[in-house]
Amino acid sequence: MCRFIQQEAEEKATEIRQKTENDRQKEMQLLVVNGKQEIKKKYETLRKDLTVQKRIVHAQASAEQMKSKMHGRQKLLKDLLKDVKDQLSTLSSDEGYGDLIVKLIVQACIKLQETYVTIICRECDKDVVAKALPLAHEEFIDFMTKNAKIVPDLKLALSKGFLPPPPDPDRPAALSCVGGIVASAMRGRIKCDNTLDSRLEQAFDGLQPVVRVQLFPSKVYQRRADFGQYTMGEH
Repeated sequence: MCRFIQQEAEEKATEIRQKTENDRQKEMQLLVVNGKQEIKKKYETLRKDLTVQKRIVHAQASAEQMKSKMHGRQKLLKDLLKDVKDQLSTLSSDEGYGDLIVKLIVQACIKLQETYVTIICRECDKDVVAKALPLAHEEFIDFMTKNAKIVPDLKLALSKGFLPPPPDPDRPAALSCVGGIVASAMRGRIKCDNTLDSRLEQAFDGLQPVVRVQLFPSKVYQRRADFGQYTMGEH
């Protein structure tokens, strides 16, 4: 009887040990699975965060590169404008500068359509402008006679005030004028700025898109002025 009880006890103990071991194995497997899932979840979160950070860094780098590129282009355009302005400053020493002044005065007078017009110029151009006034008056009358039913009176006078002087290389920031005139009427209430500086700015603003396409070609549709069509530019 004692042996039977002992054998039953040993079998029961063995059964309990096996069950405990099985439970332990199951718990271990569950812990491993849960741990792997947790690690995988953290990895996915880190991967997404790194992907977002990578995109942010790439976008910032692209923005900085574009900013630097646009800054370089703008600087090149300013340098180009300065070069053109330097070339214009030499026109006043040409023989045809007087004829140019005549045309600028006539254009301004046609635009103003006033009887009394005062012409403002640089002090160094006052002799040239004084000689141009009677020629401009004659050309104005001739133009209006051919193109208008009524020819208005025109009286031109040279202003006692002057425009800024020519550009000085030693003072690049100082106010300057490369040439041309400003026509004033009605005691200065209306003016027509026909200086070469103003004409250059107007021409540059109007032609800036064309200049940009020529200097920085890109794959965009460009309007061909000759045919009124659109063509694909080269990158």
